[in-house]
Amino acid sequence: MGNELRQGAKVKAGCKYICEDERRAMILETEGVRDYNYKLMTSDFEMQHSLRPTLNKAVFHGILSFYPGEKIEDQIMLLIAKEYLQKIGITNTQYAITKHTDRNHPHPHIIANLVNNDGKTIKDNWIGLRGKKIAQELTLKHDLKQALSKDLDI
Repeated sequence: MGNELRQGAKVKAGCKYICEDERRAMILETEGVRDYNYKLMTSDFEMQHSLRPTLNKAVFHGILSFYPGEKIEDQIMLLIAKEYLQKIGITNTQYAITKHTDRNHPHPHIIANLVNNDGKTIKDNWIGLRGKKIAQELTLKHDLKQALSKDLDI
């Protein structure tokens, strides 16, 4: 399993990408956001972000890519995604986790608010590096195939 990180204030584009096309995206779980419409989801994320309007990076967008051909049950994928969020320190906040099936490797997208439910900023220092290490730990913990390269079109 590998991880990829995308960050930015483009909440609407991220919400639309992860959940609008139901042919390739299935929502596994949301917390604190409405999951049946990306515009409402965006509004929910932005409302909480307004507690810290000067924060440039409104949301975390991460992707956990499993090895091509590896079959991961939805509940296991969700468990791993939630463990990943907890271990990188993104807790007590809104999030959406969706499974995408548009590639030959299963991969959940995770969008989480970087303003927590108490209105405090979630620090994202070194989150990319920490995320890679945590993805490696979770790969071993859950006995998954390790990605030896970033080329997931194998």
